Amino acid sequence: MARIELINFSLKYYGHRKETLSNINLSFNTNEKILLLSPSGYGKSSLLLCLLGIIQRNDLGETKGKITIDDRDIEEMSHLEVAKIFGIVFQDPENQFCTMYPEDEIAFSLENFCIPTEEMGIKIEKVLKQVKIEDKKREMLLNLSGGEQQKVSIGSSLVVGSKMLLLDEPTANLDTLGKV
Repeated sequence: MARIELINFSLKYYGHRKETLSNINLSFNTNEKILLLSPSGYGKSSLLLCLLGIIQRNDLGETKGKITIDDRDIEEMSHLEVAKIFGIVFQDPENQFCTMYPEDEIAFSLENFCIPTEEMGIKIEKVLKQVKIEDKKREMLLNLSGGEQQKVSIGSSLVVGSKMLLLDEPTANLDTLGKV
């Protein structure tokens, strides 16, 4: 479990006249389930990107305040350290894939963490089964449904032990059975 805090956190994208996020004060633990609910355009996706440090590292806007994980400023953490805390599934998961097949995509996550090759097979099979996509492991990712692609993205985070999943529009691509 990790403790996350946003302290007077604000974000203003370059070229925008007003802030997307304004003076957010929030604290939570990674073992909590949290739902952010608002109309489109109110900054939910931007907040998730800030929690990952993506906006800050890529200098996409001006931020004020800070985000900490266990009292460490997120901007001082490597992207791999943050990935051990947060995994993300974007609204359009196909935009985050780096490989062609589900099995390879999950292996890619393990490779980023320098997991020995001999340990990968068991981990991959376990997570494919966990997200109920083991029968699709060698199908092209682009041929999978949106919900199946989300499952691959979730598996890519679970396999490396991310403590909390950040899901942007988590049910947008799922059919009725997938939402259960």
